Amino acid sequence: MRRNTIGLLLALMAFASSAFAYTARKEFRETRALRTGGELEVKNVNGSISVSSWDADSASVEAEIEVRASSRRDAEEFLQDVEIEIREIGTRLIVEAKHPRTGTGFWEWILGRRSPEVSIEFRLRLPRKCDASLRTVNGAIHVEGVSGTLSLSTTNGQIEARDVAGEVDASTVNGSLRIELTKVDPRARMEFKTVNGSIRLYLPEDARVDLDASTVNGRIDTDFPLQVSGKYVGQHLTGSLNGGGSSLRLRTVNGGIDVLRR
Repeated sequence: MRRNTIGLLLALMAFASSAFAYTARKEFRETRALRTGGELEVKNVNGSISVSSWDADSASVEAEIEVRASSRRDAEEFLQDVEIEIREIGTRLIVEAKHPRTGTGFWEWILGRRSPEVSIEFRLRLPRKCDASLRTVNGAIHVEGVSGTLSLSTTNGQIEARDVAGEVDASTVNGSLRIELTKVDPRARMEFKTVNGSIRLYLPEDARVDLDASTVNGRIDTDFPLQVSGKYVGQHLTGSLNGGGSSLRLRTVNGGIDVLRR
């Protein structure tokens, strides 16, 4: 009886997985004015966000939109209703995907009657000095060469920020963090946190930082000469680099923490 039940469930799952037999795609490209020191906000749900810098007072927004559905007609019709909206509020640009609501109940999923799925991969180029707020749920975030106030958040995906400076906050649940800071503002307050993943942070040699690092299932390593305040107790470390300065808080549950020289 148990074998028959398992076999039936496997068959239903295989049938359901074939429900998305067709894929439709389109691309979006647009450039908007964004002066140095401006702010960009990107809101996504399914898909990654990748940002690089360039020497221009504008933001280049590119998106690859993919819709998967049970029929070619459903995929193509749903794709027509997916739009990338860009709004300007003062010196701020807000980029957001707009499309009909998706979601499927359990038995609809089992029987293959699934609503289309949408995935959007954003690629952007921003001025080198720019504030950015990047949000997605299922996807990675990558930022390179930007200096400013950066807020990076996802749920299922890793976050990587290379050659960035300013005040940075990065948060994920299922994924690792890799942050490389070229300069640390001694007045900044920064936090990097995940639940299931490691944190690897690279700092310049002269960084003045008050460090507070903690993990539950992992270890903490640093190659900086750290002036420890209180005690270094297994998975919790507090101390200062180069006399202290900016507040730097690192948190993970299942993963290690490395604080390294660039």
